[in-house]
Amino acid sequence: MKNLAIITVAAIAIASCSNSAQKPEQKTASAAMALIGPVEKITYQHGNYTKFDRKGNIIEEKVGGEIYAYPYENPYRYRGHNGDYYNIVYNDSMRMEVWDSGTDERLSVDYLFDRRGRISSRTQLKYSDGNIIQFFYKDNERLPYQRIFNSWDDSGFSSKITETYEYTEIDKYGNWVKSNLEVKQEEWQYDTDADKTEQVTNRTFTVDAIQTISYFEKENQVKSHAKTFGKISGVINPKYIQIGATFNKERYDMMETYNRENLFASVTEVTDGAFSFDLNEPDERDMWEVKWLLNNMRIDLSISDNDARYANLSVFAYTGRYNWQRVFLVGETDDADIKVEYVYLDRNVTITAKEKREDEKVIEVNLKLKKGWNVIITEANLKKGKLTITTGSIPKVTKWIVYEK
Repeated sequence: MKNLAIITVAAIAIASCSNSAQKPEQKTASAAMALIGPVEKITYQHGNYTKFDRKGNIIEEKVGGEIYAYPYENPYRYRGHNGDYYNIVYNDSMRMEVWDSGTDERLSVDYLFDRRGRISSRTQLKYSDGNIIQFFYKDNERLPYQRIFNSWDDSGFSSKITETYEYTEIDKYGNWVKSNLEVKQEEWQYDTDADKTEQVTNRTFTVDAIQTISYFEKENQVKSHAKTFGKISGVINPKYIQIGATFNKERYDMMETYNRENLFASVTEVTDGAFSFDLNEPDERDMWEVKWLLNNMRIDLSISDNDARYANLSVFAYTGRYNWQRVFLVGETDDADIKVEYVYLDRNVTITAKEKREDEKVIEVNLKLKKGWNVIITEANLKKGKLTITTGSIPKVTKWIVYEK
């Protein structure tokens, strides 16, 4: 059976060469479980379950009575239930969750998707142990009619479980909730003394399978106000506006970031420097742990929920394909300079702080952030020597200006 497993891995690798590349957002953990639509939670008939975030990542599961959580350190890295970290890597038609073991050996879970975006196989290799799940479909159907699970370990034990489905109830998203399930279970054990493999189990049985699926509701989009650049040197009349994530060199290739069109928003036509946009929900890849939100302030913060995640909105003005400049929403009064930021939160969070520094300057933070998009206002009052960071509405004195590179 070990030779069979090696052949199967090779066959899967060859098959992947003929697949067209899939977008990363298509290769979600929920799609890797052959699920369709915005699945929030799937509960199996014996009480175990799997929970997802809005981007299809597994964030919690119950297995054998134990509950495991998977917090994300950043959009490409999460912590497993054993404390180890896994990095998510995309390559052509694959999603790979690679164990950050600190060694040169590659230990990962690999998901292969076909050209229609359906899960084709799941391969997990760890030292001499491993398992492969293969999914089989009829024509263009979205649900697999059969699943074959091969596993083996270093003791010489191996197994093959073949599940064949006959769906009897499908929900509105196309996921099955009831199915007649035929299971064929085969097991082998290698005898080192006799130097041969013997089959120890060979049975077939049927199950009336049931699973319950709940879905995320669609969130309302938030409309922004139209703003004008004005006649600023370098960007008098930009050709188009890019709304996206704050650039971080460690996470993104530069051109990939700035050419992900309308990353956070749908932008209207740009006319004489004026534009408007509808804010969308950010991709999980662009969200960070909330503790980093005001990291540049170097101040002790009181955060109501440290598991919250956020994303900053950035605006770029293009006069050509590769000629762009960063745009900020700022303003000033007689006493203070003002900066406005759009920030998305995946849940309600309160962040507070107050600190008086050696130079007598005072910093006050009072952020009451709601799930969705928020406006954060930073006001530096030069006369009072006070910096305040609050949530609220956009001050009328602000305008979009271009940062001169």
